[in-house]
Amino acid sequence: MLHRMRVRAATAFFFSFLATTIATHAFASTACVPSSGYRHDGGALSHPNLPNNGVVWGGTIGVNIDGGDPYDMYCIDINHWLCKDNCLAQGPNIAAPEILWILHNYYPVVPSEPLGLTPDKQARAVQLAIWHFSDGLDISTGGTPTDVFNTARAIVAAAQSAPAPQCPTTVTVTPSGDICQPGSHVTLTLCVLDQDGNPVENQDISLTITGANAHGPVTLTTDYAGKVLYGYTGNNVGTDNILAEV
Repeated sequence: MLHRMRVRAATAFFFSFLATTIATHAFASTACVPSSGYRHDGGALSHPNLPNNGVVWGGTIGVNIDGGDPYDMYCIDINHWLCKDNCLAQGPNIAAPEILWILHNYYPVVPSEPLGLTPDKQARAVQLAIWHFSDGLDISTGGTPTDVFNTARAIVAAAQSAPAPQCPTTVTVTPSGDICQPGSHVTLTLCVLDQDGNPVENQDISLTITGANAHGPVTLTTDYAGKVLYGYTGNNVGTDNILAEV
């Protein structure tokens, strides 16, 4: 039902007294709905093609990802209800380029878009447009509030003619060598790829190292090949856990 573009990767291990292989692991996120206040900007929507006798709530939903701060989400499965105190596992990445484009170009990522509406109505219009592409919701005519549905139809039209944006879906962290001894300098290569396996340029990565040689977070930016290098010296014996987030 929910989707947020968040990708994580981690590298372990740093054994300072042995040769070691540093492996990369992918982590799935869990989004939990708080017991109250999870409905953020939004409101009632009425249309004969909507479920629940044609009347539903639509807009941004606040969920906590991996126990962290709340994030605004939109629904991508109109026929499944969201319940408070429920936790949802990360699903497959969104493949519809129109939805990716909408998420990049409208509220809340771009607070001023769509123009001329309050945040509650902006969120409803964006949600309707997303449902059009995720669930095949036909909003070609009708619906109330009228200004919300008219705006949603404009968003749908814009998304259909817009180029597909890149969505960072894969992050890898690779060491330059497999020998980690006291005082060794380790160079990490971080690479970000999009939904089609192409490199993502100018993508910020938050890198945090915990464990024996903890430091960070630091922000790195990928080059034209979707890569960026980061080096550090491991003076302490133990294991380093390296977390890269996009």
